[in-house]
Amino acid sequence: MTIDKNEADSCINRLFAHGRVPEANMLRSLLAENQSLKAELAKRDAASAAGVPEGWALVPREPTKEMLDATRQRGPAGLEWSLGVVGYSSLLAAAPTEADR
Repeated sequence: MTIDKNEADSCINRLFAHGRVPEANMLRSLLAENQSLKAELAKRDAASAAGVPEGWALVPREPTKEMLDATRQRGPAGLEWSLGVVGYSSLLAAAPTEADR
């Protein structure tokens, strides 16, 4: 069953109008989770169509700012380090190829 965004918003608004706040919030949460799952499935379908084997991922050759931020760590004595562009490039260079599978 598919519900378009307008139908969902209308249903949520009716629930709020009738004082059914927990139900409205639950429906809003379920719809958001459904959208998230659909997006994840679309990514997997795109990867599959591109010939990416299961368990593998396409990644950019150059890391994004968000990727580098995600590698930032705080070590002993508060020293901060990050994988950095050089480390990321080293990981890509050492990554197995399809021939290695």
